[in-house]
Amino acid sequence: MIPGRGLRMHYLVAMSRLRLTLAAAALALAAEVLAPIGSAVAAGRITTQTSAAVSKDNRLDFDYAFQVKKLNADVVDPLIRTKATAKRCEGCQSTALSYQVVLLQRPVDPLNVRPEVITDSINEECATCDTVVGAYQYIVGRNGPIHITDEGKAQLTTIKREVAALEKSGRRGPDMVAAADALGARVRDVLALHVVRTDGVAAEGKVEELKVKRTDGAAPESSTSEATLAP
Repeated sequence: MIPGRGLRMHYLVAMSRLRLTLAAAALALAAEVLAPIGSAVAAGRITTQTSAAVSKDNRLDFDYAFQVKKLNADVVDPLIRTKATAKRCEGCQSTALSYQVVLLQRPVDPLNVRPEVITDSINEECATCDTVVGAYQYIVGRNGPIHITDEGKAQLTTIKREVAALEKSGRRGPDMVAAADALGARVRDVLALHVVRTDGVAAEGKVEELKVKRTDGAAPESSTSEATLAP
């Protein structure tokens, strides 16, 4: 068995005057994810979806999801679909945020870890509108059954409440993106400190972060994370 170490985070930001898109994916935290030879293949699918839309002046629409799931499968393909739309209005904002945490309960071959994030940000005939899309995906594996400690659960509950509170925070555009990103980083930190083996086996690893930013104004309509592990 070759241990994978660290957190691989694919972070993509595109900005323009009318449109803001954010997508992030995090893979294999302190993980050993090699499947036993000859093991049966069981599929594990989790889908997290959010959608927000506005079409009247000075209106705000906000949708969010905060999901934590355990998966006991040999093939892991979690999906996030997040969409924000603003059409033919002035001074409006549409925000859709998704946070998805997947806890692997068995070793998984890296080739069978296939996370996907699809984001769509539509701004149509809106000169002063913002569409904000945020997708955060975390896949955690430690070569066996795992869970989040009570302290970690309490911290995630607090973060979830803060995500919900963004709806009435008055944040717009880049400020909303920054706040959503900061909450996503806190989720990552909780998982780094408070995910433990259920059977008491120690698992060690360091957290590493990879960030890629787009500043050319391009707004990708979808992003697929790569299932790669640290050496």
